[in-house]
Amino acid sequence: MGGQMSGHVFCFGCFDGLQRKKLTHPVFEKLEPKISREPPSREVRRPSKPIVPVAPAAEPPRRRCWCCRRARRVSKSSSIGAYSCEDGVACPTLDVLDAEQRQMVQLMRSRVQKEWPKRHDLWFKRFLAHKKWNLEKAMAAYVDMEEWRRKVGADHILREYPDGRLNSVLPVDMTGFYPYSVDKTGRLVIWMRTGHVPWWRSLFERTDEALRAQLWAGEWIYAQQAQLAKLTGVWRERAVVLVDLSDLDFNYFQGLSSCSRARRRGAQQTTAQYYPGVVDKAYLLHAPGFATRAWSVLKYFLSEKLMDKAQMVSSEDEVQQMLEDLGAANVPRSLGGSSAHPELQLPAELMMPKKGWADLLESWKPREISIPARSTHHEILVAPGGSVSWQWALVGSSITFQVQRQTGTGASEMVLQPTECHFHDLEEPIFGRAMAQKPTEFHFSWDNSASHWSKKLLLRLEVSSTGNSP
Repeated sequence: MGGQMSGHVFCFGCFDGLQRKKLTHPVFEKLEPKISREPPSREVRRPSKPIVPVAPAAEPPRRRCWCCRRARRVSKSSSIGAYSCEDGVACPTLDVLDAEQRQMVQLMRSRVQKEWPKRHDLWFKRFLAHKKWNLEKAMAAYVDMEEWRRKVGADHILREYPDGRLNSVLPVDMTGFYPYSVDKTGRLVIWMRTGHVPWWRSLFERTDEALRAQLWAGEWIYAQQAQLAKLTGVWRERAVVLVDLSDLDFNYFQGLSSCSRARRRGAQQTTAQYYPGVVDKAYLLHAPGFATRAWSVLKYFLSEKLMDKAQMVSSEDEVQQMLEDLGAANVPRSLGGSSAHPELQLPAELMMPKKGWADLLESWKPREISIPARSTHHEILVAPGGSVSWQWALVGSSITFQVQRQTGTGASEMVLQPTECHFHDLEEPIFGRAMAQKPTEFHFSWDNSASHWSKKLLLRLEVSSTGNSP
């Protein structure tokens, strides 16, 4: 063998390659190298008595190089325990499986390998563990995932949008779920925030754009884990989530807890069911008093699976324990660590600004307008040319909406006939676009004259100088 690094054996070729990568990749700076280039010395002892022939003992399993091994230490008479491993990289979460569990992974792989793309066995293991090792349920969930991936083009989205310019939802999503660094054991560290955007965001965002943004983020994170696995020789498919609750206040909790429509739409705008078992541990930091006193309150903001792995961090001893686990250099300063900037390099459009996310969130935030009962709200937008776009929603109830345009000659044209729009359950926001070949005034109106109740309108109007939608 060529040498050891972090307690693992490598052949000469792979060992020298990893040494070269170590000089250029920051991940290796966190791993304690234990280097031994020389083979261990062996002292030859001559027997003082005649050698008595004995039955040969079973040869101990050979230690294979992590980078070039393709087979697992299994019995020649049985294939139970063998698993598919990309590029010969070690998989600790698969190594700990017992024979029955490995057989289920192998059986699941054999069932899907002809119809669906080739996947790492970690995918099958995650679905089996998620369904409590029920093979039929895991198969059903896995097939649903593959059908969804084929439908939305999940395997190609990073090639189509390598710069992250997907839609307006993705940058805002990154402010609340940001891949920040890699801890000292090779796990991704994700900085998650809640309460920094209005509680009604799920009512305003389009579900198709929200799901597409989460798809891009999920695939990018998986691609980073695969790259780290090739560099370090170990698959760490689970991440650590630092949940920052410093922006969570009682008004946010009150709004979300009292609006079931917002909660239902929020549950609909997630791809978590297609990425099971990707969180290893979650630390909850800076929780407000009402949340620390009532753990059940947090279920309104965090998923059930995340809460199962969550640990509240409130005392100084708990902070130090977290830093010991992750490494202070991998945790943001605002959360108790020593890191001033993110370590991972996202596309430039999605990188965390040095001054924070305030400007981005301010430019994204739609207007909140209260429309009194028995009244009509009007908006006028002047477009010198190009196009205008609109997107709006009500927190609840219904209202009549129409759009007109008026050119410089005074001629008026109905762009959208008066339409009653309802927002009672999972209805999508209203959005559209109209062209303006020359300077044009667009008149928008929301008629609430037939209602005894006031309405809360969430509105964004935009003008584009080109014919493309903003």
